[in-house]
Amino acid sequence: MLKTFINPVIDLEKTDFEKVSQILSNIPNGIGWKDQHARFICANQQGINALGYSELDQIIGLTVRNAKGKIVETADQLIANDLYAMQQKKACKQIVSYFDKDNNWCLNLSLQQPLFDLHHNVIGVSNVGIRLLNTPLADKFAWLFLNENAIQEEYHQGVYKANNEFEQWQLSDREAEYLFFLLRGKNLADIRVLLKVSTKQLNKSLDLICYRFGVASIEQLIDRARDFKLHECIPEHWCQTF
Repeated sequence: MLKTFINPVIDLEKTDFEKVSQILSNIPNGIGWKDQHARFICANQQGINALGYSELDQIIGLTVRNAKGKIVETADQLIANDLYAMQQKKACKQIVSYFDKDNNWCLNLSLQQPLFDLHHNVIGVSNVGIRLLNTPLADKFAWLFLNENAIQEEYHQGVYKANNEFEQWQLSDREAEYLFFLLRGKNLADIRVLLKVSTKQLNKSLDLICYRFGVASIEQLIDRARDFKLHECIPEHWCQTF
């Protein structure tokens, strides 16, 4: 049943969104349906609450820019990822760190899929937010948002796409990890320790990655990868559990 409501074919004119919202509210994850401009047309109660509201009619026509809480600071990236899912006509994943209206830190895996009409035209996007905190998977992703220089454990907001951006450059899972950590400011010594790789193997792999990106140095590789916004992505295989 969950799959049916995550990625349905709908008739905008005949769908009773109030009834759909009530049905979706039986699912523990936050769910939101949006139109082609990323404006909400439906959500379950968990999704409504995540935006800081209490009723469906309060969010209809709004975007995440209108949410209550610091999550609005990530709105541009969230909306851009919604639009990407619609343009590509495929399912996408993202890891989202944000603070809700009560300033509680939240860590979610968001699944995005296009919504289609009866003629298979894209008319919007669905989002399902799976809460990761207090699950065995929390530590797998929480470190991505840890403020490294903080005296106490502190987290910041952010969004990482987890699609196939690295794989489009014909990078292996391991090569994607090397590039990911380079883009996070890690030096080669750090990467050797983090990923338990030899100097010889790391240098060989980085030479190959540079070749695929058409650059001659690590510095050029980082600039080139950032041009393609790979610093906003994590390797897709990290999310293959879902």
